[in-house]
Amino acid sequence: METTSTTEPPSCACSGIRFCNRCINSDRVKYLFSGNVQLRNADDVIANQTSNDRTSSLSFALLGNSHKSVCIECGVVYNSSVLITSCADHKNKTDDKVDVMVKGLFVERDVISDQEEADLIHFFDNPSPFPDWKISQSGRRKQDFGPKRNFKKKKVKPADFPHMPKVFEPLFCKVSKEVSQCTASIPYSIAEVSVLEYTSENMSNFDPHIDDTWLWGDRIAGVNLLEDCVMTFVDSNGNVVDAFLPRRCLFLMSSDCRSIWMHGIRPENIKGRRVSITMRELSDEIKQDLAVAAPLLEAARSFV
Repeated sequence: METTSTTEPPSCACSGIRFCNRCINSDRVKYLFSGNVQLRNADDVIANQTSNDRTSSLSFALLGNSHKSVCIECGVVYNSSVLITSCADHKNKTDDKVDVMVKGLFVERDVISDQEEADLIHFFDNPSPFPDWKISQSGRRKQDFGPKRNFKKKKVKPADFPHMPKVFEPLFCKVSKEVSQCTASIPYSIAEVSVLEYTSENMSNFDPHIDDTWLWGDRIAGVNLLEDCVMTFVDSNGNVVDAFLPRRCLFLMSSDCRSIWMHGIRPENIKGRRVSITMRELSDEIKQDLAVAAPLLEAARSFV
């Protein structure tokens, strides 16, 4: 008698507060959203960023709908259940202006061309001799370019292949120039690149979080590829503010936006395939240790 074997789909990489389409109906995730789990609130997460008790993320289980939106053109935040994409969207919303500011958020449209976007995507899907996509948590895939690090032990060293892809060279020039101009002409030296792929099929998301402050500096830059997106910001007072990120834009998070607002991506705000390139500089603490910083920055300036 012929038998047909079935293969279970591979398990996802999610754990703790994270979820994707593979585990959304699991007992763990159902319990997470049941309201019976004691989760750290936004105030606690933000207050403990530099302590040994640091937790980087806030669970979506504690996050309600967004009822505020920041205009990326003028920086004003409005009470709005509809996403504001430009100043034209709030010309009749004067009474809806709120006394909240996502200080340090900057967005510039069309920082790269259609062809530059296509070249970057082609490289990410064919990255040899650099590592291919790896499965990450929350339905994402990732590629990392830059130093090897251990955040718990606070250890960092150059990657085994201490170079950056040649396709990054013109991007680094553009981003470094724009970021410097936005931040008092302080030079922006990119030390690390994190590339994340989000797909609606995988229910990809990123829980609201604050990037590590021991290794990475005040300015975090990113480029949004393939589709428009919405980034959700959360502060310790419970304000939840959406920001529109158009396709091929540069976005910069610094100052308050970097340190006292968490940022995340809701799964419902991914409509197809989105790829995000995040570029980080070294923290002042790391830069002061030249024996550590010099080889990291040298590797980031070596394009192959």
